[in-house]
Amino acid sequence: MSRSALDGENPASPLRGRWPAIWKANLGPAVAAGILALTFLLSIHPVATTDFFWHLASGDWILREHSVPRIDPFSYTAEGNTWIDLHWGFQIVLALLYRTIGMDGLTLFRAFLATATIALLLFGFIPRKLPFAGLGAVFLAVLASHERFLLRPELFSFLFLALTLLLLEKFFRNGSGRGVYLLIPLLVLWVNVHSLFILGWLLVGIGLSGEILDRVRSRWAALRPAGGVGGRREVMIPLAAILGLGMLATWINPFGIRAWSLPLLQLTGRISAGTLYSSSIAEFQQPFDAGTGTLAIVAWWVLAAVTALVVISRGHRLPTRHLLLFASFLWLAFRARRNLPLFSIVALPILIEPIRQSVAAFRPTRWRRVAGMGGRLLLVSLILLLMMAIGSNHFYLWERMDRRFGSGVLEGIAPVGAAEFLIERSLSGRLFHSLDDGGYLIWRAYPERRVFIDGRLEVYDEETYRSYLRALEEPQWFEELAARHGIRNVLWNHAQASIAHPLLNHLAHSDAWNPVYIDSASILFRKALPESLSAGEPAKLDLGSLPAMAILEAGRPPETVLDRFLKNLVPWRVEAPTTALRLGIQFALLGQPRQAETFLMNAVAAPHVPAEVPFDLGLVYESIGLSEKAVLKYEEARLLSGWSRDPLGMLFRRKFRTDVLFRLGDAYIASGMEDRGLPILAKAGRKGRARLFALEGFHLQSEGKVLAAIGKYKEALDLEPDGVNVLQNLGIALIADAIDNLDTSRSSGEKLEEAGAYFEKTVALRPGFAPAHLNLGLIRVQQGRLAEAGASFEEAVRYDPENSVPFYQLGQIWEEKGEDARALASYQRSVDLGLEDPFLLLQMAGIHARLGEDRKAIDLLRQLPLSDRIWNERIEQKPELIPLMKQISGTPSVPSAPPS
Repeated sequence: MSRSALDGENPASPLRGRWPAIWKANLGPAVAAGILALTFLLSIHPVATTDFFWHLASGDWILREHSVPRIDPFSYTAEGNTWIDLHWGFQIVLALLYRTIGMDGLTLFRAFLATATIALLLFGFIPRKLPFAGLGAVFLAVLASHERFLLRPELFSFLFLALTLLLLEKFFRNGSGRGVYLLIPLLVLWVNVHSLFILGWLLVGIGLSGEILDRVRSRWAALRPAGGVGGRREVMIPLAAILGLGMLATWINPFGIRAWSLPLLQLTGRISAGTLYSSSIAEFQQPFDAGTGTLAIVAWWVLAAVTALVVISRGHRLPTRHLLLFASFLWLAFRARRNLPLFSIVALPILIEPIRQSVAAFRPTRWRRVAGMGGRLLLVSLILLLMMAIGSNHFYLWERMDRRFGSGVLEGIAPVGAAEFLIERSLSGRLFHSLDDGGYLIWRAYPERRVFIDGRLEVYDEETYRSYLRALEEPQWFEELAARHGIRNVLWNHAQASIAHPLLNHLAHSDAWNPVYIDSASILFRKALPESLSAGEPAKLDLGSLPAMAILEAGRPPETVLDRFLKNLVPWRVEAPTTALRLGIQFALLGQPRQAETFLMNAVAAPHVPAEVPFDLGLVYESIGLSEKAVLKYEEARLLSGWSRDPLGMLFRRKFRTDVLFRLGDAYIASGMEDRGLPILAKAGRKGRARLFALEGFHLQSEGKVLAAIGKYKEALDLEPDGVNVLQNLGIALIADAIDNLDTSRSSGEKLEEAGAYFEKTVALRPGFAPAHLNLGLIRVQQGRLAEAGASFEEAVRYDPENSVPFYQLGQIWEEKGEDARALASYQRSVDLGLEDPFLLLQMAGIHARLGEDRKAIDLLRQLPLSDRIWNERIEQKPELIPLMKQISGTPSVPSAPPS
């Protein structure tokens, strides 16, 4: 039987050989076109990053001033600081496009840059024969990169990186070519649009180093690269020339050689793991937390794993430059998730090289053709499904991304209404605001107003950023900043409410600050003036009585023509209730649970509700003591986050699922239904099991079984070392053990020292946890470390100024130090806060007597139980009070207790 018969090819058939050819002719290009269309659609969304606005404002500044800024003009905290603005070329393009074709034009411009980058990868690296594996890799690269399809200069870096790779790979394959010299003008252009120009120079250096190492490897047949012997003069000499000339080319910019300092600063001081920036800015964080992962991170991990397998299995035959590319760009991706697209781009030539090497030996058998057709069909179907999901917004709803299909500016991303209010009312005083709002304020309010901080972190030193974060956590520090800089206005975006809970709570309950404006995006507080000076000031808002619908509709950015067209084009698309959700969280943090409930109920009523909405409503109910209602909402969140409703969430957001179970179990217990809550907590991961141990320890401690309780608390800490409440309870249990078991082998001093260590860890994890500061102070008093005790009590007062106990303890410390006036003030404050303790009155009477204020001392003494023998003995211990007691009794001796 002939080979053609075995393969099912009938020579007599008019269709002989046509089906495979048809599939090759149509599905390959169809997949490529689908990937490009998918990239284009993923780039069509409103502006979702406020860094866009300071880039736009900078472009306007350059066009207006006819120069590139070298000193920061926009901020009052970075005044005089050097600004190496390598993005100036991008900013000019941005400003010119905005002036001529507006936001819709910028949306299409972004889509063009992203699609052009992917087109270079598709048509520059994918071989015509065996394209499926390469198409799949590009598809993964698109998914891994789509979060960074933003109107930021890195889009140019993605395009230039792909072009640099293409020119170098073509040069290495051909062994010669004048096209590689295009890298020099490309580097000149690159250094004037983005700080990642260093990657172009790095690629040339990796290529040259790889060629040299290939020469060394060629001495051993087992390690010889498939491309042949390295160290070719026709390759090395041009590369060495480009490397040197490229270094000089990157000095052709307004800042000269100083341009190199910006990328080096970003690599070493901004996106390093464990830095202040990586701990608080999502794009600087590492892509390791699969429990809160997104489709982009998952796609990147798949791409990285496949690339790693190729390197491991074929590394001995790959060119050394590919091995160096893999290692260096994998390192970059591990440092920060913003670098995932960079690895995704350079992975393409690494993955394609083994395919290219095997093309000559490939035989397209029947089963291989069937597998290829099936793979292409699957890929086309998946692309079509994603495109429909993007157009209907289901994709972003599944991804929990603050993004939608459309144009313009995303709702709630910029303080549109609040900025107009500030400008129209000409409110005096400087402005404090979130980092994310800084960019928009620069664009809209400069030069009348300068900002506190914005996304140009290279302009601000680390101390300024640290001070900004501290102000969000410590209201007292914020007040010091406000006094130092003349801040009279605080504008805060609802999207950033959770990171500034202590500050917002302080502003909402302080008599010194008034809410004067609120809309769907942000809230504005203004420092109150004395009534005699308040003429013309905006009126204080009653947050508890504002109409919810009016707030929801206010402050939205204007709709663009393209956005309106896309809404009509896809009338069935869904809208996530993001605005109502944010307002609900904001009002909850402002201490307005009823208003928070109104907004969250509005969000819950939306047609397509993510599980986070009922979950947040449950948190609100729990905060006001309505545990039964909280249980219902947590159950709803549990249902919405299950496999049937949210399969992607089950795969990528396991941490949220665990949080739902944890809060649900806790709410059942708070409702008195431990039999239902305890099994749910057991399913809530390590956090849930730690909670079970902590609850068991609490029950044992309440029964007086302190040692057993300590053991359970420590078991809880083994599972959750950062459990603040467990640390606090363990410290209290150790204090009780120190008091109750003085005759054990461990001294009470050792137990108190251990308890103090747990309280110190508690305040390190949560600086605003006042009870831990108070307990730490009490321990330091017992240890005779009065200075440290006083500092702890002052922290307790800062975070809980309505608690009388730390004021009382501070009074004792001041009295011990002989500072009677300060001690008396602290004692009086504790009395004003409701502390009823006869011994406190005795202490205050003694101080008044020492200060010569006999009448005040006598008034306090008259409130004591003077008929009690014990109190007479205490008074006798204060010689300054004995003469006053004689005045009260009219006898030469202190009255004794009546006979029993």
